[in-house]
Amino acid sequence: MNSSKSFVDNIVTLDFDDYNDDDENYDEENNEEGSVPINDVKYSYGTMCAIVKYSKTPTFQSLRHRYRHVKHKEQLRRIKELLLPVHDCDVRRLAMKKARGLNLPGFAASHHWLSDFKHLHHISSRKITKLVTKHYIDDREIILMLAENILIKVKEKQWKYATGHILNSDQRFQVTTIAEASKIGHIFVTATGSTELIRGEHILEMRDMAILCNIGSGQTEIDVAWLKVNATKIENLKPHVDIYHLPNGRAIILPADGRVINLSCAHGNPSFVMSNSFSNQILAQIELYTKKGHYPVGIHILPKTLDEEVAMAHLEYLGIKLDKLTVNQSAYIDVHPDGPFKPIYYRY
Repeated sequence: MNSSKSFVDNIVTLDFDDYNDDDENYDEENNEEGSVPINDVKYSYGTMCAIVKYSKTPTFQSLRHRYRHVKHKEQLRRIKELLLPVHDCDVRRLAMKKARGLNLPGFAASHHWLSDFKHLHHISSRKITKLVTKHYIDDREIILMLAENILIKVKEKQWKYATGHILNSDQRFQVTTIAEASKIGHIFVTATGSTELIRGEHILEMRDMAILCNIGSGQTEIDVAWLKVNATKIENLKPHVDIYHLPNGRAIILPADGRVINLSCAHGNPSFVMSNSFSNQILAQIELYTKKGHYPVGIHILPKTLDEEVAMAHLEYLGIKLDKLTVNQSAYIDVHPDGPFKPIYYRY
């Protein structure tokens, strides 16, 4: 979408202005930075916050006397609407809705589009400045103490990281080279399907007890051969997890010997799940063998009759009992009494 203004008329920053509600000399007309026009009157975000806060207790007449430009309740309602929080998912939803209306099928409201849109309209993330719980009054002291402890722990570790490495989870990921990432990361997961991604020079730069694992392809994404040659000691921590002690005094944890970790270290799926999968496979093979010539070479969807046969076979294990359709019932919904009960295109 070339212009995000096509569906957003007014947007303001979510950063609060410094404003004292008790200051009677405050003049909203002189504070127009980032202002929003309502009925030809411009209000700053701080002023709108103050108006909404003041409107909770006094009468509307008192509000009109204090803020002389708020002459109608419709203006107050409009101000309250502008202060409603809008999340990233809301912006994406509105953008997609508008794109459909403009017949833009290729528009996806991507992360980059959202980032550019927020930058264009000066939208920043709102920070949590107050902890509120159901038992806020009773537990206030405990909550404040826990919050203070969290801040202390963060400050203790903060000096170890550069400012550029500390990111909000709702912002964006940092993209950098493995040479730089090896100096700051704790866990490294290769997932490219390529080779020689993490080499000896990178491993020597890593933190003590950093974790290396691979979910890409084969055993070549991490230079395991270099590790085995240069390690001063290899310690088996538990099955499929080894600690490689390096000449520089640090150690590296390597699961699955550098192989694809989800295949090498997983404990497997529950037997019930595997029973369903394997039953489908066996019935499919029997179907192909007994009906030679019925299925041409190609890709075929498993017939619904076989899918439902597998499901029926597992109902007893789950303690489930089903009534069988009567002739009238099956005729009414236009299905065979023995199934299949769903059309071929239906996905369970």
